[in-house]
Amino acid sequence: MYRSRDVSVVDVLFAASSFDDLVTQLSLMERLGNSDVDTVKSIAAYRQDIRDRRVKLDADKKAAAKLVAEAAAQKAEVVALENRLESMTAGIKADIRRLQEQEAARARAAAQAAAANTGTGSGGGGGTVVDPGGSGHSAVVAIAQRYLGVPYVYGGASPSGFDCSGLAMY
Repeated sequence: MYRSRDVSVVDVLFAASSFDDLVTQLSLMERLGNSDVDTVKSIAAYRQDIRDRRVKLDADKKAAAKLVAEAAAQKAEVVALENRLESMTAGIKADIRRLQEQEAARARAAAQAAAANTGTGSGGGGGTVVDPGGSGHSAVVAIAQRYLGVPYVYGGASPSGFDCSGLAMY
């Protein structure tokens, strides 16, 4: 009987050899029917569970994509800030080199002028020529070099942070 799907109660009645056999066969049919109902309910529950998990998975995918996009935006912002800082650092270093070169050129010119004045002394008063920018420039450069590494602050004019004109005013 379990191999054939088309067994009816009438077939069981005629196939039973005794009353006990009939009761046993009917009980078996009822259990098989209940088993089929339980199986169908389990399948429906599993399908609903799968649908629920797919919905949660889709929501998790969207949340993960949002987090990845936010991380990428933050990374781009950090890279832009790094580039800006590198550019500012390069500019400051170039300014320092330029100032050092100017100071060295002034020192050479002052040394040449001093050598020219002392070498051609004709006894005509022998006054000393003073370079108007003399040693003051080297002092300015020395002060500026003390503040290397101080952060750039727009409009800053103190040792906690300078901009170009703030350093010159200080």
